Amino acid sequence: MKNSLNKLRTSLIALALVGFIGCEKPDPHPENRDPIFEDLGKQLKSVESDLKAAEKQLDEFKDAVNKVKPQTGQIKFAQKRVYDTEAQISKLRQKRDFNSLEIQTRLEYVRKQYLAAFTAKKQWPDPNEAAEYKAQQSLERASRSWNAKERIEAAKAPPPKPAGHGEEHEGGGHH
Repeated sequence: MKNSLNKLRTSLIALALVGFIGCEKPDPHPENRDPIFEDLGKQLKSVESDLKAAEKQLDEFKDAVNKVKPQTGQIKFAQKRVYDTEAQISKLRQKRDFNSLEIQTRLEYVRKQYLAAFTAKKQWPDPNEAAEYKAQQSLERASRSWNAKERIEAAKAPPPKPAGHGEEHEGGGHH
């Protein structure tokens, strides 16, 4: 009787261990694997560092305004630097707030998408979404000014070599 009871306990423990080890659990922090979420975090850190630098620069410019000698005409330039820097700080604060909201929105979206993909046993994160995001970011960061000289230089440059054509095919024939 004791022998069969021990066997039953051992088999129940083994079955429980297999059940716990074999179960897949969803990742509680899927945002750590999302490249878009990671990029948004980098953007926020960049804006915060720019904001700190601008605030430091504003203090320096305010000190410069106080040190300007009267009736030399330099006060206008010193005040303009202060006003421009204050405007820059205002824009950076708005951008910081926007990035924070964008990160929070992405966090909620990522968690919903990850759970849906996990239950459907689909691949996550979607590589197409990351590629589309990178393409969108490169378009947003591209220069919006028209420069005819740059376009002429780009047209004169030799076209890039197609991928997969190495030096072994330079003879002109197929091997």
